[in-house]
Amino acid sequence: MARASSELTKMAQWFQANKMSLNTSKTKYIIFHAPGKKVNSDIALHIDENTPNTPHDPGRVTTVERIHSRHPDYNSQAFKLLGIYLDEHLNFNHNTTQLSNKLSKANFFLNRVKHTLSPRALKSLYLSFFHSHLLYCATIYSCTSQSNITNLFKQQKKAIRNISGAQYLDHTAPLFEQLRILPLDKIIIHAKATFMHSIYYQYAPNSFSDTWSTLAQLQPEMNLRNSHNFYLSFPRIELFKRLPLYSLPSTWNDLGDLRFQPNKFTFRTSLYDFLQPLPPPLPSLV
Repeated sequence: MARASSELTKMAQWFQANKMSLNTSKTKYIIFHAPGKKVNSDIALHIDENTPNTPHDPGRVTTVERIHSRHPDYNSQAFKLLGIYLDEHLNFNHNTTQLSNKLSKANFFLNRVKHTLSPRALKSLYLSFFHSHLLYCATIYSCTSQSNITNLFKQQKKAIRNISGAQYLDHTAPLFEQLRILPLDKIIIHAKATFMHSIYYQYAPNSFSDTWSTLAQLQPEMNLRNSHNFYLSFPRIELFKRLPLYSLPSTWNDLGDLRFQPNKFTFRTSLYDFLQPLPPPLPSLV
């Protein structure tokens, strides 16, 4: 931690040299670790904002707050980064709770107006106030446990019943097909496949360039039947299968021939039609 404190102090001095200010009240840190691993609770990080070669002022030394699950302040048990709450175990339980609260509020409004607005307006309202939350960073929050995903899906089914005028116990599978809305599990597949399309066709940010490799890249001298598949590491534990390092290429490998569409716009359209096909036409009365 001494090295981390030294680097933070260098950052503070760089800010001062460039006539900028480091907001120490918003500077926090997390030690990511497995739930069963003990972490020294006495660890402390400090930012020394004293100018070099000047008298030392203890008031310009700030202790950095640590984010952890046992923090007495609920808001300090996870850190919000670009709308996603990161906790020290990366189980995204805190993020699921916050997302579920947003979905619950959206469901309340949908329930209040379901007898007033037209079906088209209800669907538009659902897409704006509910569905948009499910779409945001689906590849990230999908790393959480299956029980958390199930709880979010229950919220989505409740919303679908609200905008379709269905009863409390009605099955939602035909409602999703009728409304042409992807259920949560397919939203996650769509998000993962869309991201991996950018990896496969090399228009993703350069920081992801060496993250995954196809079998053809690893063994160019061999003519493999599945050479277009990404290489998957052997999962020693079930938790690893939920992580992006494994789940993203695994989802891509399962798409089959749908992958061979280099245009990202036509790929997304084809993928959506693959995940949520059009309902069969009604039988003719003639």
